This record gives sequence, C-alpha cells and structure tokens, in this order.
Amino acid sequence: MPESETKTKNQICTTEQCMRPRPLWQRVIYPIIGGILIIVGLILWIMPVVPGFALIIIGIPFVACFHPRLELWVRRQMHRIGHAIKEKIRKK
Repeated sequence: MPESETKTKNQICTTEQCMRPRPLWQRVIYPIIGGILIIVGLILWIMPVVPGFALIIIGIPFVACFHPRLELWVRRQMHRIGHAIKEKIRKK
C-alpha cells in the first residue's frame, strides 16, 4: 500500500467531498442525544460538586450531526483544538 493512501485513511475528513451523507435515523437520534447531554451538562455545571463541562463537550458533536456543514465545521474545530493540545503537551 503506498504511503499516500495510508495518510489519507488516517486523517480526519475535513472536506464536504469526503463526507458521506448520514442515514435519516442518525440525523434524528444523534441531535436528540446531544441535546440531552448538553442540557444535563448545563444543569450539572450549576451544581458546584459535579463538573458538567465534559458532557457539553461530548454533546456538541452529536448535535452537529443534524446538518453536514455544521458537522464539518465542528470536525475542523475539534481537529484544530486537538492539535493545539498535543503541541502544548509536547512543550512541557
């Protein structure tokens, strides 16, 4: 297998051309799950003991599955944030 093929398989899809359309059940169920996670995360964020921020971060990609362009934007942002965190860890 050529090296260029392995690079493209390991990369995150960040263009509209490489994204496949999601089935209807995923476009309906995933945003509902994401909305529930975000609401629970906001409720837990108010409580001083339990951190709800993690649930909000997990819920955002689920809500983004509703629309392909929104999903693409969230993928790009998460990819960018992931690289920034990796660089910060490497510098320590």
